[in-house]
Amino acid sequence: MARCEVRTFRLIAMAAGLSLASAAFPQAAPVASSKDEAPMHEGTEAAAPGSASSPSAVPAAPARAAPKTFADFDANRDGRLGRDEVAGDTTWTAEFDAADADGNGYLSKAEFGKHAAKLQTRKPGRHQS
Repeated sequence: MARCEVRTFRLIAMAAGLSLASAAFPQAAPVASSKDEAPMHEGTEAAAPGSASSPSAVPAAPARAAPKTFADFDANRDGRLGRDEVAGDTTWTAEFDAADADGNGYLSKAEFGKHAAKLQTRKPGRHQS
């Protein structure tokens, strides 16, 4: 085989391999760029919100995450929380010193529960001391 024929053969083999790989792993369908926009296809128009062809369901409110429990934070299961264990939670990072009643640098389950109850009674958006 000539050198050119070998290269051509390799390119054809690689292309065939790629087409088989793409058949094994199909691509996801295109996603609309906004929640309110329907995917556009050639020759179609998007339905106006509230029209007969658009869904009439009201979008659901974003789900609110349940508050984490003491056990959720206690990664090393030693029965107390250090600053490193609450580091990913902005509320408990900010409230750590206020919750640490005995000032030992850790939150006991009792300290955590007492301060969590205080946080529940606060109005949203207001920080009280």
